[in-house]
Formats: sequence, C-alpha cells, structure tokens
Amino acid sequence: DVLQKGLRVEAGNRDLKTLQVEITKELNAMKSKTRKGPDGKLLSPAASAKEEGNEQFKAGMHDVAIRWYTRAIVLSKEEDREIKIASLSNRATCYAQHHNYKKVIEDTTRVLEMDPKHVKALIRRGLAYEATEKYKLGLEDMREAQAVSGGSPVISQAISRLTHNVRYL
Repeated sequence: DVLQKGLRVEAGNRDLKTLQVEITKELNAMKSKTRKGPDGKLLSPAASAKEEGNEQFKAGMHDVAIRWYTRAIVLSKEEDREIKIASLSNRATCYAQHHNYKKVIEDTTRVLEMDPKHVKALIRRGLAYEATEKYKLGLEDMREAQAVSGGSPVISQAISRLTHNVRYL
C-alpha cells in the first residue's frame, strides 16, 4: 500500500519501480510455495497462508502480512477454526501497528465471538478501546482478560489507566 502511494506521487521513481518488481516476484514465488507442517504433511491453503502471514509479520512487512492473514481467513473452512481465530488475531496485531483501531476492534470482536476467553483478543481490543477513548469498554475487556488469565503487568497497567480515565469522564 505504501509502495503504491509512493508510485502515485513519484510515478517515474526507478527505485520504487524496482522495489515493486522485486516484491511482485517474491509474492508470486510465495504463492507457488507448498508448505508442510511439522508432521511432514502438506498444510491446508488456509494454514499455509497464515504461516506466510507470520513470516511477513516477523519481517516487519505488516501490509503484506495483512493480505496473507486475510487470505487465510477467506480460505478457512469449518475444520480450520483455530487457523481462522489465529489469523484474525494476528491481523488485528498488524492493524494495531498501523493505529487502525477500528479494524483491531472488528477483528478481535470476531475472535471473541468464536472464543470468548481468548486473552490476546481481549487485551488487544481493550487497548484499542483505550486508544479510541472508549474507556469503559476497554476496562471491561481488561477485567475479563485478568479473570481468564490470572493477570499480567500489561493487563494491570491498562486496568489502572482505564480506571483512572473512567473516573474522570
């Protein structure tokens, strides 16, 4: 997405065009990859797309990772429930990196509809609510995350901040 915007601004930029060609080649090569799981069996298309998203995320390519996680979500079948949950949760993390809190809330809400006790989704959504000044909703999610997980420093600190903000609404 950033590359496309750059090309719109500077259509004649050779470096951007070269980078676009390299990225396109790499994506095409990745699409043709077949992935195997730890047991040596081929992964489902959804699992393969999720793994590619994980690799792109680790490389800091959040926009590319979002596309792979989206593909995993779309390709997920009923038996791929855990893959769908993980892909939604991971995509929410990518959106958080871009401060797109509306999308974080959408994806984590979908995760929580499938798994109401998903601690990472509760934390991510709680932090997204905090960032969008929906302090009461954020506090509810953080309290639920604390109840489910037993707590963590991230949860405790968020509860403290959110409680303070709710008091001063």
